[in-house]
Amino acid sequence: MKTGIYAMKLASVAFLIPYIFVYGQELLLYGSLGSILLAILSASLGCVALAGGMIGWLGAKMPMPLRFVLVGAAITLMIPGALTDVIGVVLMAACVITAVTLSKRQTPKIQ
Repeated sequence: MKTGIYAMKLASVAFLIPYIFVYGQELLLYGSLGSILLAILSASLGCVALAGGMIGWLGAKMPMPLRFVLVGAAITLMIPGALTDVIGVVLMAACVITAVTLSKRQTPKIQ
């Protein structure tokens, strides 16, 4: 049962990918090389952020509020546009840094 739930959480990314293609024509290789590469990078980061938010781990175990912010970052990364990409990357980086810092604080030190 637990494996099925994890599989459903990870597969949620696959359900959103066709919508990313509809809104971002650069992913269909229409446009300049720079815009195509930027769209591929931001969509890939968005997929990683969404999977991390659904599973609850991206560099470290994440508490629930950070998971919601990470899903928000994923959505902004999947929306085409430079401003949304910057917001998504900043939110994603803040979530990962916060989660790693919290996990290091909670890990007992072995002497």
